[in-house]
Amino acid sequence: MSTERILTDDMIAEIKAFFPRYPTRQAVTLPALHVVNERLRYVPLQAVVEIAELLDVPLGTIKSDHHRAIKKLRECGPNDL
Repeated sequence: MSTERILTDDMIAEIKAFFPRYPTRQAVTLPALHVVNERLRYVPLQAVVEIAELLDVPLGTIKSDHHRAIKKLRECGPNDL
């Protein structure tokens, strides 16, 4: 059973454009998640898996960064954004 790809070629190109701007691939995690969220209005688990593969970063690291970012956003008030 094959899983349908979530990241489009355009999304992948947009994410790869961040590579030269950040010191490590892991540092591209949040911008990559933002690209997906901006396009889909949510971040499906399969997109997280694909981002991990694209960035060559362990899936657990991507999930952890994503979780921390969401937690931080929830802690912010509307005037903090």
